[in-house]
Amino acid sequence: MKTTRNLLIIVLLFLFACSTDHGTESKFLRGRILILGDSITHTGIFVSFLEYELARKFPEAEMDIIAIGLSSETASCQTESDREFPRPCVHERLDSALDKLKPDVVFSCYGMNDGLYTTQSPENMQAYQNGITKLMEKVFATGAKLVLLTPPPFDPLAAKEKVTCSDSAGYNYFHPYCHYDSVLADYANWTMTLKNSNLVTIDLNAEMTGFIREQRKTDSTFVLSPDG
Repeated sequence: MKTTRNLLIIVLLFLFACSTDHGTESKFLRGRILILGDSITHTGIFVSFLEYELARKFPEAEMDIIAIGLSSETASCQTESDREFPRPCVHERLDSALDKLKPDVVFSCYGMNDGLYTTQSPENMQAYQNGITKLMEKVFATGAKLVLLTPPPFDPLAAKEKVTCSDSAGYNYFHPYCHYDSVLADYANWTMTLKNSNLVTIDLNAEMTGFIREQRKTDSTFVLSPDG
């Protein structure tokens, strides 16, 4: 029940950011909508809430939502050096998805896995930027519009049993860098600088970070996502 509530909060935060920053969403969000992402999309619960809230907020809009999120996926096509198998990369399937589904609008949310749960590096940052830029180019080449959601924040309090500030054993998904959220904030800040007439950027990171801070003013143990 708690997880369901938190996912609904995420959806509502997204819609609040969307309606605050843009006045034409009911016209923008029409037709076939393709949602790309990692495990947040893959689970399907978030997508169900999103579909419900979009239909409620824009009842006149004709939308067909198709979600093809994939757990562990990245836009940077990078994998931790000690990972047992390579992380899937959206570019391995993006061309096929765009060709077969022919979306009018594409939602994309990547970054949580792209930083590889370690400290920021020029190489990782460049790989993320290259991956998102390539995704944008491919989507725009089809004539579709794009909604880029920044990666949500990483909360070390929620993952306190796993996080570490020492890299003696190497940072990874099982032992994330204790300040990994700063890496995701860098990705979010860069994403929000992107401009295109067919692009909407939503700072999910800032909205969720602000919400968490407000909640902890009255409940120091509050977490939005139980796994960080």
